[in-house]
Amino acid sequence: VFSLVPAAIFSSLEPEWDYVDSLYYCFISLTTIGLGDFTPGDSYEQPYRPLYKVAVVGYLLVGLTAMMLLLNVLYDIPQLNVGVFFLLKSDELTNDPEKVRLHHGLGPKYTQQIDEARHHSLLETKNKN
Repeated sequence: VFSLVPAAIFSSLEPEWDYVDSLYYCFISLTTIGLGDFTPGDSYEQPYRPLYKVAVVGYLLVGLTAMMLLLNVLYDIPQLNVGVFFLLKSDELTNDPEKVRLHHGLGPKYTQQIDEARHHSLLETKNKN
């Protein structure tokens, strides 16, 4: 959205640019590559040139913010553990309390394995107290 619509606007306002050039400018600018081979408002014959330059700066600020937000969300996707939904069936989630706890992110992110003999000895020491 932040590249397709502005590219159509740039292609209509810039006489030398076609839609592909405008799309290229939007992508290069919003990803902060910025080669400088296309500059909007470069011709002196352009009407309302100062206002056009200010509007381009506003677009770049809002577009950069949106692009950084998008890249941050894409970067954080592996940390969301979305694979749990694809690896486990719904009945597997409800039968095992450990999987339910891990699925909902409750409690610590580690597990403790207690064997049966140690479990009974812990219960006996608690009962003696």
